[in-house]
Amino acid sequence: MQDWQQVQSALKQYWGYEALRPPQDQVIRALLEKRDALVVLPTGFGKSLCFQLPALLQTGLTLVVSPLIALMEDQVQDLWRRRLPAACLHSELDPALRKRVLRALEGNRLRLLYLGPETLFSPPVWKRLQQVSLNGLIVDEAHTLVHWGGSFRPDYRRLGLVRPALGQPAFPIAAFT
Repeated sequence: MQDWQQVQSALKQYWGYEALRPPQDQVIRALLEKRDALVVLPTGFGKSLCFQLPALLQTGLTLVVSPLIALMEDQVQDLWRRRLPAACLHSELDPALRKRVLRALEGNRLRLLYLGPETLFSPPVWKRLQQVSLNGLIVDEAHTLVHWGGSFRPDYRRLGLVRPALGQPAFPIAAFT
């Protein structure tokens, strides 16, 4: 696991915060220790920070499965403003940008990749994921699975296959809501 000083230093450097709020520290420790987690926190409590910070402190890629393109775009724009290696892939992405993101994925230049479950399982993305080291699978806005049900976005039901299908050393799976 990362030295906790590195966590605090990155928190200050990239987000400008002096300290984490409980239970952010527990969530970050769990992910750095490669433990699965279910995180239920109020809106505006810093859930994204709980998976973004560990992703940036590790080598490899953290996948963030999100149901909303606007949310993906907002989070990636915020990470870009902080000069952090993140991208998103979705159906409305400009083809030239999509190619750049896929090249960055191939070149291991990303720490966070936001995408919907359909994009995750698309052949171009799935093939590349087999060549990169993953350090986490995050399901953001996990409550939508309950609200929308399995019939609306059936690829969500396949997320449990990611870890065994990629055959990599264990990486944590965490659901945030």
